[in-house]
Amino acid sequence: MPGSCKECHCLWAAHAEATLSHVKGVNRQQIAVKEHNAAVLAILDPLVLEAGALRTTTLQALRDHERAAHSVDWPAVPRVALLVGSSMFDELVSRVLPFIVGPF
Repeated sequence: MPGSCKECHCLWAAHAEATLSHVKGVNRQQIAVKEHNAAVLAILDPLVLEAGALRTTTLQALRDHERAAHSVDWPAVPRVALLVGSSMFDELVSRVLPFIVGPF
């Protein structure tokens, strides 16, 4: 990212905000899982999916801009990001989440 590119700064700021929102939501989900709070999970699940999708979108926009405006060649956004909201993603989360959260 060239230091003088305003578009890069805006895209990085949007991606940072989206990432922070997603991580906070995931952390709140983990707490709700530990507390067996189904009501909170029901509220958080769609919000976290939306935040994850926004995070993926902002990253792709940033990379597209850097590729087009600055000839930076980034690899594609990881495939797992494209699975958010799918049954494959749910399966992955159900297998990985207990290791992240720890024993109940």
